[in-house]
Amino acid sequence: VRGKPARLVLDAFLQSHGVTPLEYQGAVIPLHMPWRRLERRAGKTRALLVGDAAAHVKVTTVGGLVSGLLGARAAAEAVITGRPYAQTLAPLQRELLIHNGMRWALDRFADADYDRLLGGLAPCTLRWLETRPRDRVAGNILGLLVGQPSLGLMAMRMALGSALPPAVSGRRRLEGRVAFGNHD
Repeated sequence: VRGKPARLVLDAFLQSHGVTPLEYQGAVIPLHMPWRRLERRAGKTRALLVGDAAAHVKVTTVGGLVSGLLGARAAAEAVITGRPYAQTLAPLQRELLIHNGMRWALDRFADADYDRLLGGLAPCTLRWLETRPRDRVAGNILGLLVGQPSLGLMAMRMALGSALPPAVSGRRRLEGRVAFGNHD
């Protein structure tokens, strides 16, 4: 319901289903911050941040449960093996950086861009996506691009178009020419 405050929409939905909330809670969600220092010392004690404290939250979905658990696993591995936390955390950090890039691209989409993206997904790509975890995008990008190369073309055009001033890039013109189809 566009244009209406989320709280009003939620209240109407709950009321239509005969549900009365006991209370509302909310807080700022700490989105991934790539350069945040995640290891500190308190005297001689090594402190490793995980979960929300480490901002292990995907900026694409605002989900942090799986990434928080992966961060906890990396912290445990660092403590048990004596390896640097940055090293055991590297796979999760790489995954979160990919989500940052995806969010950067999606933030530049207009409604028509979303329509083109979703409407242009080939049935085989949709079936493929249904079987892949959204918490492990890094290992799936190549398969996605092999299955539907036009997605890579769209990403490159967006990156090139947004790197230049709008008058120079012709961003709207480029986005309008992105071709999708079942032939990919």
